[in-house]
Amino acid sequence: MDSRAFIFVAACGAIVGVTAGWLLEHSSDKAKAGLELISASASKVKPVEARASTESRAGATGDHPSAEDKYRSEANPSTDSADVRRAKLAALRPMIESGYMFSELVSALELDAETAKRLMTLLSEHLLESRENPPFVPAGELEWREYDKPEWVLGQEEEERRKNAEIAAFFGERRYALFMDYMDSLEARRLMRELQGTLAGTPDALAEEQFLPLARAVAEGQQRYVAERGKYASPTGLEQLARYHERMREAAQPYLSPGQYGHFSEHLDQQFEAAQMRIKERMSQADAQQRDSGR
Repeated sequence: MDSRAFIFVAACGAIVGVTAGWLLEHSSDKAKAGLELISASASKVKPVEARASTESRAGATGDHPSAEDKYRSEANPSTDSADVRRAKLAALRPMIESGYMFSELVSALELDAETAKRLMTLLSEHLLESRENPPFVPAGELEWREYDKPEWVLGQEEEERRKNAEIAAFFGERRYALFMDYMDSLEARRLMRELQGTLAGTPDALAEEQFLPLARAVAEGQQRYVAERGKYASPTGLEQLARYHERMREAAQPYLSPGQYGHFSEHLDQQFEAAQMRIKERMSQADAQQRDSGR
């Protein structure tokens, strides 16, 4: 992934509103590129925060700690009391509820209250770990290729594999497969819930019985994009985003009335315009960072 693609991915991640996206996370290509456009991932769409410091790694020899050592020591969770940690986890639950559409996840997997509570705790722990130990990104290190990833990217990938294994162990094989199926359609579900909310109380209101077939169809459209995304390349990634939206429009149209389809298409247009603005902002920031690092 080069720096322009990184900027595009980061910009689109903010548009959908997932909690910082499944950056470098999960395993299947299906949600990976479905979110490579809308949330910065290379695999599944999992709302786990992947914060990255762009502070310089410079500094440090002799008795002076490096910037990285100082940064990590400030985020050390080992000094937290049990009460403090519980409070931190509780504060993150709204992010999990929003990022995973947690109530819908519980319903889709038919989880009982106790299992849902334990799952919330596990996902909150993962998110807190990501916040306390974000990857330390050396200044300007926002460009890499798939075959030549920097150490911080490899480390983040390994950390997410560990988290995925913990989720698999929590669910067991059968229910973990259901969880992954849910995650494959998460962004499609989110998009359709947004549309449903927009159209509520209007003549074009989206009926509940339309929702699941529509979300599944849109998720399949996202997967079709994944299969062909290598055909479309541009410096900013906007060509990919346009094709991605095109596949979603094609998938959704048979399930929507003309009025509903018009609203859906308008919503995607707004996303595209937002992406353009975010990309311009990120490119401007990246150019400024490169100028500063060259001084």
